[in-house]
Amino acid sequence: MRRKILITGAAGTIGKVHYEGLKAKGKYEIIAADVKKDEEAGIVEMDIQDAARLAELTRGVDTVLHFAWIKDEEDFLGKVLSGNVSGAYKLYEAAVQNGVKRIIFASSNHATGFYKVGEAIDVEDPYRPDSFYGLSKCYIELLVILTYTVRQPIRIIIMTLATWKNESDISRRIMPPSCLSRPRKLEFG
Repeated sequence: MRRKILITGAAGTIGKVHYEGLKAKGKYEIIAADVKKDEEAGIVEMDIQDAARLAELTRGVDTVLHFAWIKDEEDFLGKVLSGNVSGAYKLYEAAVQNGVKRIIFASSNHATGFYKVGEAIDVEDPYRPDSFYGLSKCYIELLVILTYTVRQPIRIIIMTLATWKNESDISRRIMPPSCLSRPRKLEFG
């Protein structure tokens, strides 16, 4: 039986690369979701604020690749906070409710963007977001740490993404296959 994967933000740059790459392998049953339905691409409609729809989409899913994101510096409270933080919370709750085994969340270098270029930082260094977008990524990471790694039976992997030159750069570097296939231990190499 093939693993079932839900990819949110499947029409975006990073989501699209993962969707096409995983689909080409033929090893997974994939639900590709985004704000707008695209029948030709095989993408279903998903509103990140619609808890009932998220519950429907996560039913029977093994892994969620959460790439859906709203980046809007003009409307932090109206779009960014509600769409990203509240939406991630609703997605994660649906995943827990439906027994999803793992979520892979795409965070951003913008969560630490006010460190100097070239400055070495560690995972235990404080956040220094460079924008409201980066701040919302920090909120999601904290939500994961405070709520889901301790209180819920789900594994969540946070990937911190940087700026990519082009789509081939993304597909070569972004996610090791072990993120999808190893239940307890990640091996990078």
